[in-house]
Amino acid sequence: MKDIKAVVFNILTQKPETRDSDKRLYIEVCRHKCPSLLGQTLESAFLYGKLPNYESVRRSRQDIQAKYPNLKPSKTVQEFREDRERQFMMEFGR
Repeated sequence: MKDIKAVVFNILTQKPETRDSDKRLYIEVCRHKCPSLLGQTLESAFLYGKLPNYESVRRSRQDIQAKYPNLKPSKTVQEFREDRERQFMMEFGR
C-alpha cells in the first residue's frame, strides 16, 4: 500500500488534471506500475493479475488530498464529492 501511495502522491503532484478524476489517476498509476499491460486487452491485464487495485488508488488519493491541501481537486469536484459523501451517510446511517 505504501508503494501505491507514493506513486499516487507523485502523480497528483506532477499531473494536476488527475486530482479531479479517479479514472485519469488510475490510468496514470497503471502507466507507471505496469506499462507493458496497457497495450493488452482488459481481460488479459486482469488475467495476469498485475493491475493495481482501483480502490487502493482511490483511497490513497483521498488520504493524500486530506493531508495536502495543495493537491486537492477543483472546488467543483470537491463540493460534488462532499455532497456524495453526505448522501451516503444519510442513506446508510454512518
